Amino acid sequence: MQVVLAFLGALSAGVLPVEAEIAQNRDFNSGSFRSQDIPELAQEVIRKVRAVRESRFDSGSGLQVRCATGIMIEASALSPGADLPSIHEQLLARPSNSQIYDSPAGLIRLHYDVAGTHAVPGADQDSSGTPDFIERMALIADSSWTTIVTHLGYLAPPVDDGRGGDDRYDIYFQNINAFGFTQSETAGPAAWNDFSSYIVCHNTFQGFPPNDDPEGDAIGTAKASLAHEIFHAVQFGYDKADEFWFMESSAGWMEEIVFDETNDNYNVLPDFFARPEVALTSNSLQTLRVYGTFIWALFLSERFDTTLLRQVWEGARFKDASEALADTLQLRFGVTRDEAYSEFVTWLHLSGQRDDGTRFSEGAGYPNMNVSAAWNEYPVANTLSAKSPAGYASGSVRFSPGLADGDLKLSLDGFNGRNWSGFVISTRNQIEHEIKWFTLDSDQRGSLVVNNFETYDELTLVALNLSIYTSQASFVYSAEIAGPQGVAVVVAGDSVAYTLAMNPVGMRLANLSATEDSFAISISASGGWTFTSLPLEQITLQAGLDSLIVGRVIPPAGTLPGAISVARLRANSLTNPSISDSVAVLQVVSVKRGDPNWDGRLNIADVTYLISRLFHGGAAPAPEELAGDPDCNGKVNIGDVVFIIARLFTGGPAPPCQPIDPLG
Repeated sequence: MQVVLAFLGALSAGVLPVEAEIAQNRDFNSGSFRSQDIPELAQEVIRKVRAVRESRFDSGSGLQVRCATGIMIEASALSPGADLPSIHEQLLARPSNSQIYDSPAGLIRLHYDVAGTHAVPGADQDSSGTPDFIERMALIADSSWTTIVTHLGYLAPPVDDGRGGDDRYDIYFQNINAFGFTQSETAGPAAWNDFSSYIVCHNTFQGFPPNDDPEGDAIGTAKASLAHEIFHAVQFGYDKADEFWFMESSAGWMEEIVFDETNDNYNVLPDFFARPEVALTSNSLQTLRVYGTFIWALFLSERFDTTLLRQVWEGARFKDASEALADTLQLRFGVTRDEAYSEFVTWLHLSGQRDDGTRFSEGAGYPNMNVSAAWNEYPVANTLSAKSPAGYASGSVRFSPGLADGDLKLSLDGFNGRNWSGFVISTRNQIEHEIKWFTLDSDQRGSLVVNNFETYDELTLVALNLSIYTSQASFVYSAEIAGPQGVAVVVAGDSVAYTLAMNPVGMRLANLSATEDSFAISISASGGWTFTSLPLEQITLQAGLDSLIVGRVIPPAGTLPGAISVARLRANSLTNPSISDSVAVLQVVSVKRGDPNWDGRLNIADVTYLISRLFHGGAAPAPEELAGDPDCNGKVNIGDVVFIIARLFTGGPAPPCQPIDPLG
């Protein structure tokens, strides 16, 4: 990246070699640490656990907790030292509830209170002696368990040797500051890192963000939480200490699989789509983004197969989930993990308003992907990315044609300490897209050309850092219009337009080739403006000659001053389809001085209109007072009537402050 080497020198100072950085960033949730060895970290973990479990979450901490399983995993990694001898007993112990209820399928034991801090809603419409809330939670839990274990074939969570009274799986309902969490307990019987566990869920599921569940927000939150946490319990049966972001990703995905209509996880998508530069593998709870990673697991299931995630978790018993995913993708589908991630990013960019119905099944309901910079004037010289993507993250830039014509050459240059990929999405009509990939050399540089840039609404350049588990790195991009070959057109005429008037737009067309050529001429206009037929739809020019072509565009009735349209005149060679050029003529509506009745023409009717206004209380000039002031003295009076009459009948002057002649 020679062109910005000096600029990036400061950024790259102190950066670890990629291999060392990967090793540093992959130390996820593994092993344990003694609290006396790093007391500040231990105290922070304890504070977070208490904030969740003791219902006094500190809103100033910056944490945003839906599922608190990650916090409990951190706490489980603590080994109590002399200063904290009872950390596990005090903070990780099972809650104590006074009531129990076994689910109809006999799979789950629910623990709850009917009075006090942790009381569940007490309504009992069927007079069964068990709150309706608990009966409904039991059915939701049974449904989640049956879908995950029975229908999808995942391993059931290891039994807990009767710690909740028997070997049914235990769910406790408490007044906590989260939807819920899953807590691991003791090592299971398998040869891998399996652990028994229990779940704690909120005791009412009220007061959380809304969702789309037909049974209401509280039940929707309960469905999302129970499906999510039961899948965490299943994950602990495979590996209790795998990559937490992947545990969250697949648990959030399971909400969609078990209760698709709820869409509670849509609440976390804005944060995910707003920060594409943050690593997919980030475990941070400082934002909601880690929960939004469910969209990655959803992509994998919709793009490949629903069973893919189960096979990944089966592999995760013996290696990291990301490695198991790479193996499964390669063996089953012949796709590398990098290729899958790159395609995933294209799906993200073609969601929301750009959804074309061919990718995410519910993509039209997702947010729009954030773009960090936008351009509409060219050239764009080598420019450092406004956002620097971490490993398995991306940055993007948008280009709109504006008045540009011709082919747009885009270049991408990634920081050499990373592996990069990149693509350009060319968009018409918001949902018509073409994707073109950069071919990058060993220095992570490449370029591509988008032909006829002006025919697209916008182009989106996306750069991807494919060095997983690495920190943020910058990229450089540029954009320039490639010159036309064989033909050139330039603007001829003014940019002023009047509402309802036939406003001239022109181009001068030159044949740059060495031989005679014939050209097809066309015109278009944006913003709903109409245009008249061109005087020539085809023209033949000798080599080196040029010709003036003038068309007319008409702003619709009611178009106010300041409104803009881009009229585009195009010339296409009839002998060589690759030779074409066009010109964009910016048209800005102005008040037509001397046209107070706002019909787009200057005639005797305007005289009558002003006389009615001045002497009979008629309507005011439209669209504003200036239309009745052709002599430009700032007043509407009899002098303006005289001015219009002179202009119409005796060759009087045009309005002195008017950009172009209203009669022209």
